[in-house]
Amino acid sequence: MKNVKALFIDCDGVLYDKDKLSYHDMAVVAFGKTLETFGVSREEVDKKHINLRKKGVRGLLNVALDVCKTRHVSFRDFATTMAQNTNYSRIPTDKDMLNLLEKVGKKIPVYIVTNNTWIHLFHIIKCLNGGIPKQFIDLNVLPITIEDTLYDGVFHPKKVDGQFLSLCAQTGKMPCDVLVLDDAEDVCVAAKAQGLQVQQVQNPDQTKTVLRSIIHAGTKTKRAVSVRQARGGSGR
Repeated sequence: MKNVKALFIDCDGVLYDKDKLSYHDMAVVAFGKTLETFGVSREEVDKKHINLRKKGVRGLLNVALDVCKTRHVSFRDFATTMAQNTNYSRIPTDKDMLNLLEKVGKKIPVYIVTNNTWIHLFHIIKCLNGGIPKQFIDLNVLPITIEDTLYDGVFHPKKVDGQFLSLCAQTGKMPCDVLVLDDAEDVCVAAKAQGLQVQQVQNPDQTKTVLRSIIHAGTKTKRAVSVRQARGGSGR
């Protein structure tokens, strides 16, 4: 890492292991139950998916957004119901992670950047804190969730071209001064292509190692590890 002045850190798979709460748990189980609550059939969702892809719009939550427009309900209501249908009980308490985030936040600006919703991120922080709500301001971090990427009528996930540059502009940071911690290779590739420093992590332990290195870093810090090196192989 070199001259890191801000941190963009992912949530799912980075703050906790994805085997505790998988994409299937959220995108299939919780999303499916929520569709039933709002009286939306799978056939209707499939049609929306196809129509959105024709327009170049991707992402499950963009389908949810389209459902909300059709049903004349707020996306926040949909997101809240989806969180209620999500089983967060398997995510263990990890106050060490929160303490490290807080310490980094006292040194440089920290943004938890997730393609999921605000209410989902709130539940994750609550689980990590042992079931007690924890204010983001107390952690010295700011959340940037999918709701914050809404423009042109759709959500723009992190891996969308130029989205990281937009986030840097919004936070007043130069891309070369921002370190991205994410577990998704396509997100890391997108961030690196836009000039940000990148370190791909596979689990919370790797995340904590990076956070500690930031906390203990002096004026001179280690060179950023490439996505290929972080994966421990030859890359794609």
